[in-house]
Amino acid sequence: MDQFERMKVTRQAMNGRVCLMFGGIFLMFSAITSTIMYGINFFMTALEADKGTAEYVELLENAGVGSGLLKGIGICFIAVGIWEAVVGFLSVRNSNRVDKSRFSVKLAISLLITEIIMQVILFFTGLMNLGLLFTAIVLPLFLLWGATRLGKVAKADPERKFAV
Repeated sequence: MDQFERMKVTRQAMNGRVCLMFGGIFLMFSAITSTIMYGINFFMTALEADKGTAEYVELLENAGVGSGLLKGIGICFIAVGIWEAVVGFLSVRNSNRVDKSRFSVKLAISLLITEIIMQVILFFTGLMNLGLLFTAIVLPLFLLWGATRLGKVAKADPERKFAV
């Protein structure tokens, strides 16, 4: 491998590492502050409506959503938030490991599929929030791009274990 090829591979390794590190940190932050909190709020709203609190019952009637559906969506949000946090943690943990690039690609794809399914459910129930679209589509694609950068480094230099 000549000098320019090594520089190209090193740049790809650094890009992949930064993408996985930044994306993973942002994903963990987003999971805790947004996704899990949405799930808790939906679940608590449904519980209050089940208790018979007038304002919550009226809120669900105005939205045209049943209490059971809202509880289910709340549980889905919590589960997706936990998965986001796990994927974010593992992305940060493996961000400097070229030999773990396939695992990182699989994690990013699994998160992307999970997020797409969740967005479809939210769209058909009428509870979709455009703020969640960023973490649902763009962030997993960003992680996937970073992991594929590390995969290219692994193919170019099979002996390499660490990105930087």
